Amino acid sequence: ALKKNTTLKTLNLSSNQIGDQGIQALVEALKENRTLEKLNVQRNQIGHQGVQALVEVLKMNTIKNFNLNNNQIGDQEAQTLAEALK
Repeated sequence: ALKKNTTLKTLNLSSNQIGDQGIQALVEALKENRTLEKLNVQRNQIGHQGVQALVEVLKMNTIKNFNLNNNQIGDQEAQTLAEALK
């Protein structure tokens, strides 16, 4: 549904404990979505693998605002995100 959705602008999945596998599945769906502007995935136990997947979609998507608070993101993951947002 997310792949073909042309109206969704905000997606809030906070506190769902989707983890790295869940974010990877979400990223696959968002690769073709060009309307999402805000993504909230705070408190979802997202770590290194999830950040790696998220970087793919941030580079090619329309997401302008995302919330990753309270996940398992360390210095390395933060650096990876910063590089993707340049």
